[in-house]
Amino acid sequence: MVSVFVEKKVLLLGVLLIFLAGFLFCQARSSSQSHFAVSQREKGKPSLTSPVEVQVARPREVSGGQPGGSSQPDRQEFFVECRFARDRIRSQQIELYQEVASNPASSAEVRDRAQRELMKLTENMGKETELEKLIVARGFKDAVVLIQPKSATVIVQTRSLSPSEVNKITDLVARTTEIDSENITIIPKP
Repeated sequence: MVSVFVEKKVLLLGVLLIFLAGFLFCQARSSSQSHFAVSQREKGKPSLTSPVEVQVARPREVSGGQPGGSSQPDRQEFFVECRFARDRIRSQQIELYQEVASNPASSAEVRDRAQRELMKLTENMGKETELEKLIVARGFKDAVVLIQPKSATVIVQTRSLSPSEVNKITDLVARTTEIDSENITIIPKP
């Protein structure tokens, strides 16, 4: 009985640490440039969670030594790196769940739970990809969706989002994931 409790705690702690690491990685990358987070906190109405979070950036050097803004590849790099970090973390989670599910020393209850979590994780991975494609289909250049058990974060490649765009993206994510709209955060990222 005690070993089942310990296994559950270790499993839960591992999953939480992996999600936290991925989220912090993406947040650290996005905080190095100007942005603000738009959140759904008041019954589906958008509000700024960080209304005046603007950092002044020095111009980057581009070929020829002339100062200039960030290039398109630099912007795309953030989204590629974010997806890579998310996928790496998810691979680690899958591996952990598979080990627990196939471990004969684990109780049947723990193995069943690991299998259910593995199925949820696989389902969420599909939803993330589907949502990213649907957001791009709405005219945005790129998007990264991070689904957690009770919340979702969407980073959209755009300078800003109108309240209407925020509501449309939030509704899309809420319908696809069944996550309450107040637990969905939309972040514009130039």
